Amino acid sequence: MNIARQEPAEEEVELDVDDRRHRVKVIGEASMASRNTSYKTQLGEPLYWVQWSVKVQ
Repeated sequence: MNIARQEPAEEEVELDVDDRRHRVKVIGEASMASRNTSYKTQLGEPLYWVQWSVKVQ
């Protein structure tokens, strides 16, 4: 299975730690996907597993 296209999940927040303000940005991208045809969801669809890469900036 190939990942044809994707839009990374992204979240950015500001935190106050020890009287200092920090901006943290986290990006999650799918790096690998696989399908298991031996197992099905409740709707009868194949079960997919996605491996994620998380980047913290």
